[in-house]
Amino acid sequence: MQQLADAFFMAAKDKDLSALDTLFTEDAVYIDRNGETYNGLSQIREWFSKLISDGEVRAWDIRRIRDGAVEWYYEYRLYDAGSISYDGVSVVEL
Repeated sequence: MQQLADAFFMAAKDKDLSALDTLFTEDAVYIDRNGETYNGLSQIREWFSKLISDGEVRAWDIRRIRDGAVEWYYEYRLYDAGSISYDGVSVVEL
């Protein structure tokens, strides 16, 4: 789980869209913090592409991993609207 989370967060920081092909299956589901759901690798790639083109992930750091949950700190700078930061949790099902 640690390696998977590290690889995903690093892909976001590095703006590495191609990394998603090794992190998600074709039928993966990603639910964003705002509740939007992306079904399948194609939709996940579209969301991720917008994320990395609209701004810059400054930090996405793992705080703790426990029982399929990853606690993290996130900081993002939108190119045209300032910065946001918050703590969050991802539930990962493999």
